[in-house]
Amino acid sequence: MTDKMLVAVHGSYFADNYGDTLLVQLMCDRVAQIVGRDRVYLATEGHRKEQESIDYPVLPKAQRKQATHLIYGGGGYLGERTADFFDNLRWSARNYWRHLAWRREYSNAETAIIGAGFGPLTNRVLRNSIGRLVSESQVVMFRDQESIQFARNYAIRPDGIDQCVDIALGLPIDAAARSGIAIHVDNLSVTEIELVVRCLSAAHPGLRSIDVLFDNPASLTDEVRSKYSECARNCAIDLPIRPYVDFRTMVKSVAEYTLIVTSKLHVGITCLAQGGSVISIPTHQKTSRLYKQLSIPNFCIPRSDLTMESLGAAILDTSDFQLDRQVITTGMSRIDVALQKFLSPAHRS
Repeated sequence: MTDKMLVAVHGSYFADNYGDTLLVQLMCDRVAQIVGRDRVYLATEGHRKEQESIDYPVLPKAQRKQATHLIYGGGGYLGERTADFFDNLRWSARNYWRHLAWRREYSNAETAIIGAGFGPLTNRVLRNSIGRLVSESQVVMFRDQESIQFARNYAIRPDGIDQCVDIALGLPIDAAARSGIAIHVDNLSVTEIELVVRCLSAAHPGLRSIDVLFDNPASLTDEVRSKYSECARNCAIDLPIRPYVDFRTMVKSVAEYTLIVTSKLHVGITCLAQGGSVISIPTHQKTSRLYKQLSIPNFCIPRSDLTMESLGAAILDTSDFQLDRQVITTGMSRIDVALQKFLSPAHRS
């Protein structure tokens, strides 16, 4: 390691949101183990509370030309959220300013993309901008095969892209005793939530309470509270709400439960990594990619296929819940090797 090494880490830390904050923290910590904590910074300004909880400072603009390495970490920010034209247009403009516009400030740094998802990118302007980032990076490792295929389809760096896994899968297994069931489905409809609750109640006779998890403060609105209250009345079961505090508390909370049913990505990833059972009702294609990658696609039920029968079968199958942990071990090893090589003085010589 050289005294002049200065590493900036980037991710999607622009809202108080569990998964995005966790990914940045994990990458910063992994880099700090190699180069020392005092040499690791966040690449640009983001959400103040997230920056404080990540606990690594933002590199001042005056020092960014001195940065030796810039790492784009995990998250889905190199893709689009929906197929809606106007939503994608807003998303593309926002993502350009958040993730690309400031990159010229790091003109002297080598760049790596490690653990991010990629695509789809229907907006050609954003696709070209992200394409330049991918093509100009010294190291590119996407978290799944679908991301690599998107890059090939767009003729963006057809060679030289490796595959790893979502870095949150590297969280250690929690061997503590588990009890209870939780749901994390606030972006589903009342009808869908009731179906989930009724399925869980049917599979677990005598179940009196199901905890309701939240992964960011903004999602716990009066409307959502009302939705869960209605569901609790209709299903005759307690649904106590556990508001989001911070990502460290969330990691510990997820490890408490025997089973979690979630409609988002990183609560499920945390549960999987720590050795728990999880059923996903995905609202984004990136979630389906993960469950396929880990050889547990039967525990990922698309909303279009969500029925009492399909969810009930998945709940019963959790008694024999086994994911392919070799995929995690191999993917995390690739991340560690790539970081060690990318951050070695010899790599810059």
